[in-house]
Amino acid sequence: MLTLEIAYAHLMGRKRQTIMSLLGVMLGVGFFIGVSSMMRGSEKDTIDRITNDFPHVGIHDSFRQARRQPLERIQSGQPEDQRATVFISGVKPPVENRGIVNFRDIANYLRTRDDVQFAMTMETPVMLTVSGQTRSMNLVGIVPEEVRGIIHAADSVIQGRLENLYSDSNGVLAGKAFMDQHKLKMGDTVQIVSGSGVTRVMRIVGVFETGRAWNDRRTLLTLLKNTQVIANRPGRINNFYIKLDDPFLAWDFSVQLEKTFGYAAYSWQENMQDMLNTIATRNRIMYAVVGAILLVACFGIYNIISTVVMEKTKDIAILKSMGFSKLDIINIFLLEGFLVGFTGAILGCGLGRLFLHILSGITIRNPGMTRPMPMPLDYGIGQYFFVSGIAIFSAIIAAYLPARKAGALPPVDILRGAA
Repeated sequence: MLTLEIAYAHLMGRKRQTIMSLLGVMLGVGFFIGVSSMMRGSEKDTIDRITNDFPHVGIHDSFRQARRQPLERIQSGQPEDQRATVFISGVKPPVENRGIVNFRDIANYLRTRDDVQFAMTMETPVMLTVSGQTRSMNLVGIVPEEVRGIIHAADSVIQGRLENLYSDSNGVLAGKAFMDQHKLKMGDTVQIVSGSGVTRVMRIVGVFETGRAWNDRRTLLTLLKNTQVIANRPGRINNFYIKLDDPFLAWDFSVQLEKTFGYAAYSWQENMQDMLNTIATRNRIMYAVVGAILLVACFGIYNIISTVVMEKTKDIAILKSMGFSKLDIINIFLLEGFLVGFTGAILGCGLGRLFLHILSGITIRNPGMTRPMPMPLDYGIGQYFFVSGIAIFSAIIAAYLPARKAGALPPVDILRGAA
């Protein structure tokens, strides 16, 4: 193809500038693949940890908004200036036995869903006395066979077994961080006191380690019936923890549950809004930085093709006099931009793959981490096609302005001036 041969000859005529433009595109594509792989790998790893370690939806014995009082409902249709103000004094409100009142209806509904797993728990704050120290803890009552795959602590038992709770009526599972902090071992006892005044001595029958020390230091697991007795809420539960086959449906499902049953239902997306926003912001920064590298490479392509147009004005005039149309001339220089962009993208993909190979051998061990972890990387082929397409498109756009200028050169005036 004659236009391809001419475009190739123009580029080879200025090898140094062509190589520099190729390097610009190659580095832009390579860095994009390396940084994108780290960012996307980190994002995927973070979301996987969230969706694996935390319930996708939680229903709690609370309401998103305070319930309207009877007086507010009675006077809701009256203008504000005509509403009566009533003060009631000397009346002691009854103590409310909190919990999810219609939990059986919720459980029956969840059992009809094939894509749902759930566990019911009773959680209550308690004061724990150990080694002469008193501290606040969260006592979580569970049914062992229901919580596997739903509550992370139940899947992270490193000493003993979850079923040990059945062998000791006062058994608890404690976090490793809590055990280490107080020099405790399996079989030791601790004393807990609930807000209702119930005191009980509990024996440690298992140890879990979730990797989140703050949670392991303040959480105790025991049987559901134990927590109900200690909290003085017999037959009550105050939390549903739900896992879905598709965690990204959690937001819609939580909205549906809240509308149907009234209790507040929170999805993992809502609970982790700050983290998800941080990930989105970090990705925007990454695309902006790597985009700036590609922009610099495009200026190099623009510069080399503009220089070729200036140097080859006589050649362009001769080509036009031989019958090449304006569009043919434009296509020659656009083809030069395509060749630089395409070749730079191919070399950049290779460079990016080399970066990933190097990064895959790096392990991360931040302060406070109990064990090192490999660099989270995403090897998806889509990012190669995406950045290659962007690089080629940018190179063609960079070549368009000088190409249009070349196509508009008047051949007669050029040849007359050359003569």
